[in-house]
Amino acid sequence: MSQRFGMPDQKSKAILNDIGTEELAHLEMVGSIVHQLTDGVCPEELEKAGLGAYYTDHGVCLKYIQKEFNNNLN
Repeated sequence: MSQRFGMPDQKSKAILNDIGTEELAHLEMVGSIVHQLTDGVCPEELEKAGLGAYYTDHGVCLKYIQKEFNNNLN
């Protein structure tokens, strides 16, 4: 998305902004899929599956953000 700032006209900036926004949405979808697939899995199961190096416990967040995120998954 930062490439748009170097574009010479507004139309080019708008196109790059739209492309960048769409690509960020893809990352959000991938993150949601990974979250759904690993929700409730204990760290030992992740280690057994070979995913131990990728495991991080992000369960310590503000409650309203976590609640909103969980509501969006349902």
